[in-house]
Amino acid sequence: MKTNIGLILLVFSFGYLFLNSLRSILIGKGILKHPMYDNEDKKKYLLKMGYISIPFTSLGFIFFVYLLIIAK
Repeated sequence: MKTNIGLILLVFSFGYLFLNSLRSILIGKGILKHPMYDNEDKKKYLLKMGYISIPFTSLGFIFFVYLLIIAK
């Protein structure tokens, strides 16, 4: 079975981006604690950026998988 290194790297990179967005949401909601984000304004900003970045990360992953399928 031939492994596609590009697909493996793609999954890991978008997985990292997705988990980072999820981490931003959890810190913004106050579930996770982080010393840099103890201010409420910073938490609101982090929460907003987490909610914005998850759909783009998911759409980017779907788009690049689609391109890899077409390239075969």
